Amino acid sequence: MHLDLSKTSIELLRDGPLAPVGIGPAKERLTTVHALIDTGADSSFVSTRLVTELSLIRCDELDRTGADVHGPQTWKVVEAHIEMGRLGIPSPRRFAVYPNPMRKWDVVVGRDILQLLDMVYEGPRGMVLLGRPGELS
Repeated sequence: MHLDLSKTSIELLRDGPLAPVGIGPAKERLTTVHALIDTGADSSFVSTRLVTELSLIRCDELDRTGADVHGPQTWKVVEAHIEMGRLGIPSPRRFAVYPNPMRKWDVVVGRDILQLLDMVYEGPRGMVLLGRPGELS
């Protein structure tokens, strides 16, 4: 079982790899949103808008020194269930709450989740695949 995020190479360059994900406070209450698949992000995060909309509960804080152009910040951390196709991501997961508006997505899936999966990224072909370990070879 794998998740095919392929698009044209121009769309991939412009938007990055986007995946539909289900996210919510419980497995039975998932909302489908677009998530950016970001191999450069060490942790996954959600928008403040989504935290409010889904009533996600704060469980911790995370110091982000030099994380972006806004300088050092302390971000809230929430727990949420996430589903990416049938890839079997263990959940709930912890998500940092990004304090600034995001562009075309409400969730960023970082390496804390991506390390559980295999990924094929062929930019010139616009091909991006995510799969369980050993399923893409």
